[in-house]
Amino acid sequence: MTDLQNSTSTTGKNKLVVDHATLKEIANLIKEVNFESTRSNARISFKLVYIDNLRGKYAFKDLGTVYNMTSTSDDDINLDDARFVIGDFLDVGVFHGVPPRVPERRAAFFHHAQMVPKAHYRERVTPAGAGAAEVSPKIIGKRKASAYDFDESMGESKSPPTSPRMVSHSTQEMEKEYSLVKRTKMSNEKEFPLSKLLATLDKPQLLSLINNLIDTHPNLQSEIASNIPRPTIQSVTNILTSLEKKYQDSFPYTKWGHSKDDYSFNRVKPALLELKGAILDYAAHFTSPDEFPINTFTFLHLATNYTHRLPDWDNSTHNELKHEIYVKLDDFWKKAIINAASKLREGKLYGQTVVNEWVKNLAQHDRDSNGMFRQAIDEFTQKLGWIIGLQNGSTQHNIYFGMPV
Repeated sequence: MTDLQNSTSTTGKNKLVVDHATLKEIANLIKEVNFESTRSNARISFKLVYIDNLRGKYAFKDLGTVYNMTSTSDDDINLDDARFVIGDFLDVGVFHGVPPRVPERRAAFFHHAQMVPKAHYRERVTPAGAGAAEVSPKIIGKRKASAYDFDESMGESKSPPTSPRMVSHSTQEMEKEYSLVKRTKMSNEKEFPLSKLLATLDKPQLLSLINNLIDTHPNLQSEIASNIPRPTIQSVTNILTSLEKKYQDSFPYTKWGHSKDDYSFNRVKPALLELKGAILDYAAHFTSPDEFPINTFTFLHLATNYTHRLPDWDNSTHNELKHEIYVKLDDFWKKAIINAASKLREGKLYGQTVVNEWVKNLAQHDRDSNGMFRQAIDEFTQKLGWIIGLQNGSTQHNIYFGMPV
């Protein structure tokens, strides 16, 4: 796979020059210069624009669509497979939400005056004896047969077909029939259950639909949130694992493994930011006062391990992203310790085995991060350390946290 190149010397703002690459790689580059494409419910659509030599004009060909929320087979479509050559163009569209439905074409109901056939009449004398003249209508000119043509009984009436009485009668029948068809169609549409329509949507489309509804009607946010089951440790683990794999797959391929240079960082950065946001958002959820302390400390242990596995870049400036997560997680650990201590005052009891597990995990994270959780350790010792005999400066405290005895 040939790497993409970002050129600003000849293309100008918000334009990219690409060689041979996959649609996923091009989408990642677009996210670096276009903010709208980084939204969680965004999708990026690609079309190939080429010259049709037979017709002597430009033609379009759909290549595929890349979704931010999920991976599809379109991600791996290569420009070589699409026969992309020098001189061709890529037409790129950034959309949000689910694809719009094509509106139904509704038949127009024309005015009754346009639907009533026009006829010309003349008198015809039949050669009956005694010279009696029989006057009968005769239609001149061609027209299509219609369900609204006058029948024989009406033709024998003394009133001519163009009289107001007959036109009114025909118009009423047409309007009645049209209203019946319209009511039947609307009735059928209303009877189709919404649950069946929602069942046809996949997970990214449902998320986009809900996000669009909340953006349009902010008052629905609290109602929707109250009906959604609370996240579990298992469900959040699946999400974080998927995001971790996403940033690992974003590294440019080399036969020497993942490179930690500036180019690789720019390729991986959008996925890293997405993982960072998920870790901190779920950390805020699991450290709320309503959450059980066991779940809180279990998630913080899990989230901190994901942070340890983030890459260390050659350029120290790029490592600020990992450092920021450590700082935030230290605050969440302290918040969890304070919440657990407040529940002790309310009568909640914690076993020594459970508290030992919490302090060992925290001590290990402090060592793996080179002392990023020292404040959380001090908070733990002051608020919960007495349960297992920990005190600041004591021998037991130093053994737990790897300090000189």
